[in-house]
Amino acid sequence: MEVRLGHETLVGRFEGLDAEGALVLGLPDGGTRAIHAGEVFGLEADHAAGD
Repeated sequence: MEVRLGHETLVGRFEGLDAEGALVLGLPDGGTRAIHAGEVFGLEADHAAGD
């Protein structure tokens, strides 16, 4: 999935929701990031797999 924030765009995988209801995005480097607000878009399967 792609998350567009005001100043950056992140690509990663949906990992769940945290206790505050934020989307937890799994990042390519293995880390995670809580997303409280932004535009969220699904990606096609071949792009999400890194192809």
